[in-house]
Amino acid sequence: MLNPIQKCEANYASFTLLRGLTWDEVLNKGTRHFSKEFNWFCDRKMSEIVAMLGWNQAWPEPLLQAFFGVKKNVWLVHMLACLVHPSLPVFRVDKG
Repeated sequence: MLNPIQKCEANYASFTLLRGLTWDEVLNKGTRHFSKEFNWFCDRKMSEIVAMLGWNQAWPEPLLQAFFGVKKNVWLVHMLACLVHPSLPVFRVDKG
């Protein structure tokens, strides 16, 4: 475990990298190349949507691009919450 200052610095580096991430970079390298945690987050959310809709077809690119934009911004807010010590408490919106 990193000390609190190193942890905040590492989170800031991740935030900075992902903030500039573009759709074209994701198409070329995938989200995993930039962050394993962000990749896991996107995969988990996409799987939840697929299960909820009962979808078994490929997503159209405009929908994937919009999904990426939304998930990137949600993840960036999460990263911002981790930039301070102590970290901000978990915040959630209930389903429904």
